[in-house]
Amino acid sequence: MTTRTQPLKRHVLLRILLERGRAGINKFEALELYGETALPTAISELGLLDGMIIDRQTEPHTRWNGQKTHFTRYWLSADSYSAAATLLSQYERED
Repeated sequence: MTTRTQPLKRHVLLRILLERGRAGINKFEALELYGETALPTAISELGLLDGMIIDRQTEPHTRWNGQKTHFTRYWLSADSYSAAATLLSQYERED
């Protein structure tokens, strides 16, 4: 059996999504909170590998030069919240 010294990024993201609820997370927050540079991929993995349903919404952002762009905010679907808590508990027992 291999012992991990650090939790998988997926586990960290799952904990953040559970803690933040409907407020969720976007690309900038993921970078600041846990150094994630590929949030869309991490979100996809939670869905594909762990079966979580992730809701999303596009939100506007103004760049430093005044140009407008959009980013996506992600949060756990209400239907996945209980399963996510159970899965995180299993992850923590393994870590």
